[in-house]
Amino acid sequence: MEYHAPETHLKEKEASDVHDYEDDDKIRFGRVPLLADELALDDAGATIVFIFPCSDECGGTVQADTLQKDPLGSAKRIFYRDESYYRPPFTLFEELKEQNLTVGRYHEIIRAELLGLLQREGFWAQSSESIDKDEVFLKVGLGTQSDQLGALAEHHRYRMPISTSLYTQKVNGMKQRVPAYTEFSNAARDKFESFGQCDEIRVIYTWLYNRINLNEMADQGLIVAHFPSAKYKEMLNLYQEWGRFGLVCRWPTPQDLQLIRNYFGEQIAFYFAWFQTYMKALGILAIGATLVKMREYSFWPMSLSKFLTNIYAVFLVGWVAAVQKQFRRKASRLEQLWGMVGWDNQQAVTRPSYKPELEGTKRAFMLKFAGNFVMVTFILLFAGAIISVQYLDKQMRDNGDGRLRNYTPYIVAVSIKVFDFAWGKIAKTLVEWQNHRTEARFDDALAGTLAAVKLFVVLFPFLQIAFLQGNVDVTCAKTTEEAAVSVYALRGWPTGTRLYDRGVDHTNVTLLRENMEDGDLDFLANFISQSMSGNMCIAGCFPSVCRSKRVAVFGESRFERTLVCWTNCWVDLRKQLLTYYALQFCSAFAFLIIPVVIVKIAIILEIARVKGINPLVAIVRGMVGLRVSSRADSDSSIGSEYSFLQYQAKCNVIAPYMYKSWGGSYVEDFMDLLANYSLLACFSTVAPGMVVVNFVALFLTYRIVAFRMNNVTGRPFPSGAEGIGVWQAILDSVAVIAVTINVALLTFYQSPVKTWPQGQQLFFFIFAEKVLFSIRALVEAAFPNEPDDVTHIEDVYEKVSALEFASEPAAPANGYDYSLVQVGLYPHMDESCSDTNSDGADSHSALRQRGFSKRNVYYSGV
Repeated sequence: MEYHAPETHLKEKEASDVHDYEDDDKIRFGRVPLLADELALDDAGATIVFIFPCSDECGGTVQADTLQKDPLGSAKRIFYRDESYYRPPFTLFEELKEQNLTVGRYHEIIRAELLGLLQREGFWAQSSESIDKDEVFLKVGLGTQSDQLGALAEHHRYRMPISTSLYTQKVNGMKQRVPAYTEFSNAARDKFESFGQCDEIRVIYTWLYNRINLNEMADQGLIVAHFPSAKYKEMLNLYQEWGRFGLVCRWPTPQDLQLIRNYFGEQIAFYFAWFQTYMKALGILAIGATLVKMREYSFWPMSLSKFLTNIYAVFLVGWVAAVQKQFRRKASRLEQLWGMVGWDNQQAVTRPSYKPELEGTKRAFMLKFAGNFVMVTFILLFAGAIISVQYLDKQMRDNGDGRLRNYTPYIVAVSIKVFDFAWGKIAKTLVEWQNHRTEARFDDALAGTLAAVKLFVVLFPFLQIAFLQGNVDVTCAKTTEEAAVSVYALRGWPTGTRLYDRGVDHTNVTLLRENMEDGDLDFLANFISQSMSGNMCIAGCFPSVCRSKRVAVFGESRFERTLVCWTNCWVDLRKQLLTYYALQFCSAFAFLIIPVVIVKIAIILEIARVKGINPLVAIVRGMVGLRVSSRADSDSSIGSEYSFLQYQAKCNVIAPYMYKSWGGSYVEDFMDLLANYSLLACFSTVAPGMVVVNFVALFLTYRIVAFRMNNVTGRPFPSGAEGIGVWQAILDSVAVIAVTINVALLTFYQSPVKTWPQGQQLFFFIFAEKVLFSIRALVEAAFPNEPDDVTHIEDVYEKVSALEFASEPAAPANGYDYSLVQVGLYPHMDESCSDTNSDGADSHSALRQRGFSKRNVYYSGV
């Protein structure tokens, strides 16, 4: 679909029903990248949007005539959290005590109390209906320039950047000017920079969370959803500069992070900062991986092949340490640039589900203990499942049945995804038990719980193949020939060996002895040993693929050819890695593209239903980039058009930025990136080609995630964050694991160490690991996590941030006229769903008989 910028596409028409809070008295129209149809741009003035359901008579979900269970208790769960929480002056308090109060009346009482609360605090509000009349949208805001926003920001000790007129900004190591931050003072408003929309959203939500349990309102069905509203121009600018898939070939820039931060908040911006750092570092690693991949071809001398492989393993360990250090320093600069130092303790919003009375109790301890017990049990179950698959494969091969061998990599890859999905469901429940106060702490706990199991689930199958199979899956027989036939009966002789080239039978010992020549089994020399009982045993890792390579003759300027073999463990490990990576990328792309399709079809069907268009025709037209309907076919009222807020609402309902939803979540997005990074850091020496493929795939993933976040995922709360939190500790753990695994691979799979006696191998492993850890420690000491420029700016700004600004009591809020705000169960009284009752009587009379009245539909003020 051709996309038009707003200045060339916006159309306007006169309207009389637009609130005077808006910039003008005209309704504008524009397109979003997901749809070809024009949307009525009703985002003016909206900072937070509430969606209220209508009565089931109007297509909503509220069964207005049924009785409300415990209305007073239900209301208290919304407004009475604990002794410090808001206690509203219920204007209809006595009515809540009635035992025969209907659900419809209860909804209208709570909605009236909410509107009264908003009006008393000076919020602007405006209501509108959804295109299919089954929901009512209430958009509220304060305005970034309003005194009331400043008063609330000061009350909640919100930190803002100080005006540059009071000091000279310093430049950090990323060539960016760094502002100084301190607590906002409304009386000294001119001494601070202006509020942005993210600031307004945070302040309003902080105020709301201290007065209303919004989660409880959603659980009771009082609201369908609530979300921070996006501004059309900001969303479109973000799309043009960052969210377009057409930017797939453009390298991510630091300016992208500032755009992301201004729209989504610092937490998501830090996620993309890590994503960018990883991608850029991966480009460097891909160069080395390409050279190592080329070592497999015969035109490379054997000595150079060994050198490249060993050097790459050491380089990989250094690369992991460098990536970690680079990001730590980058995150430190960004924390200072965005004013996030100390955020979690000062500005974080308390979760509605937090229960302070549980802190320090025996119940809290037992719940945490139960969570750890479930985690260990799950890990043991997964390990048992993987070992069982390998054991079954071994038993079948010993019985001459090799059918399972070809499917084992796929079974293991699918098992990883299944167990990963199952643990994702379990982990959230376990973390909910732990009663975390802030979202940041909840996300950190969820990340730690998920990562502990997921890293094990992802890495264990590969560790089992690489380091356990060789010692467990041993084949013994009376003679070397019998042991060789037992091992290769189903596999066939390794390619490149003389037995393979001559086509010697691999299933019959007698035929092997008759056709065998001297040196035919020399490729097994380093893999066979004699047991204490005198049998000849071949290790579980044995030659599977061999190739003739050139080797330089010591002291002479010539080469000779020798046989180089790769074991079945190495081959199976590579196949398993590539299979998992392929499945991972396919599933990742699918889960990024599916929500795009689901949200688009849902909107198309909603438009088609209202416009009376055949659904199938509408879907076909919409999916190929054509308009579903035209504004010329409808009347001129804004309610007859699909609006920008309705588009946002559909995204928030279908694809919210929430754990285990189509819109993704911070924890899940980071976890996918962590699994990718962990496997590459630990095992890319086995399959270096996957580094290059991964580099390309991540570029595509980055742009698809950007498009999803910009156009499909419901705009999340712009959470602040001090860096990436617990993820940094998890990444540090991966770096330590990567050192150990890479040294082990170098010891047991790379020449010349793999041919050494076990005692010498063990000594080399311990020595090499200690050396690499020592080098890593020296790098840590030489390059501190906090760069010198950050420390210098912090020292210079210490006096600036300590400035004290006068404060004064907040002026009484200006009460906006709420007489036109309409959030009742029957907001469109002249429409068919409420014109008449079943007997044809007037709907207003029917409503009064059931306890409803016109005053309950409209809010007339406090």
